[in-house]
Amino acid sequence: MSAWMVVKDGSQLEGQYTDAQVKELMQTHGGSNLMVWRAGMAQWADPKSLPEFQMAQPAPAAPAPTPAPQAAPAAAAPQAQPDPSLERMKQGGRELIGGAAEQLKKYQASGDSEGFMIHLKWVEKLLDMVRNTINRQRLDAIDEAAKKYGHLAFPVAAIVFVLFGMIAGGRMRSWQMAGMSLVIIPAAIIAHYIAFKFLNAGKSLIEKSPSKLSSKAFLDCWGLIAFVGAIGTLLGGVFALISNFGMEGLIFFAISLGVTAIMLYATGAALNSDSLNLQVSDEASAGQEAIGVFSFLMKMLLRLVPFVYGVGTIVGALASIGFLGWLVFAEYPDMVMMSGIQVLGYVFASAMLPFVTYLIFLLYYLSLDVLRAVLVVPSKLDRIADHLDK
Repeated sequence: MSAWMVVKDGSQLEGQYTDAQVKELMQTHGGSNLMVWRAGMAQWADPKSLPEFQMAQPAPAAPAPTPAPQAAPAAAAPQAQPDPSLERMKQGGRELIGGAAEQLKKYQASGDSEGFMIHLKWVEKLLDMVRNTINRQRLDAIDEAAKKYGHLAFPVAAIVFVLFGMIAGGRMRSWQMAGMSLVIIPAAIIAHYIAFKFLNAGKSLIEKSPSKLSSKAFLDCWGLIAFVGAIGTLLGGVFALISNFGMEGLIFFAISLGVTAIMLYATGAALNSDSLNLQVSDEASAGQEAIGVFSFLMKMLLRLVPFVYGVGTIVGALASIGFLGWLVFAEYPDMVMMSGIQVLGYVFASAMLPFVTYLIFLLYYLSLDVLRAVLVVPSKLDRIADHLDK
């Protein structure tokens, strides 16, 4: 790199300068008289005359640019085309919002709170389907079949439990237990006779006890809850069978099937009010409505008796056979014996249910007659007062 000596306006500047520094002086002090010299030159020279600094001369001002002619529209760059799928989504969203707004306007103008609630219509259709499927004629046929097969299942369960008790006594070295199991025979005969006599009493009591409700809303809600409970019970039994596949799982699954059948029966009875001799009338007062609700519950209990008897005895007979086989191969027979005694109690409870519900229904209607008499007293007193005023 060259080392230049610089003279500015007749005065020599101190130090030596590089090419770049000289060029910088030429640009910053363009109006000054600059002279440069370096070793090898004969004399001082104007840096503008030297080839090293020719590029440092300021370029002449460029003429004003001529404005370019406006590009023709055809020469414009093509715009990006919108995504068809995005446009369809936007259009669908606009249609959805517009449709919802239109339905809202119709809803506000109509004043109908049910016409636009599709899920409620689905529930109504479901209840109508169940009502038509489990109608009164089918309920009566189910009652007859339940009584018929229940009368066969009860003695079978009693005989199996006699064998169960004798085998349990033998395995546990308790001949007293084996002998006491023979008591099941006369007890079963008495319980079966009571069930046979009172199974038809509930139906006659229902026919002789009409009642009223102001609307079918209570009946529909009861039927819906019972139907959902039946589905839940069935799913619970299936889950128990899958998670614990064995004798215990099978017994629990059989019990869940019986409870599911009872709840479906209750659903059909509630949705068919004529099966309970229950009339839906707008003329029912608040007191009659309360009486109608309690009467419905009692009549539902009476209506369920034949079916519960049949299901209870059939499930009990199947469970007794299962427990008998379990007892034979069980390592700990005392645990199986306790479970078997519980099932035996359920079977006898099913046989005694008709008699017990008959007594409960009579006591209820006795208190109901007293309540009706009390409710009638104010109106009678008003009539007496009106008669005295005249």
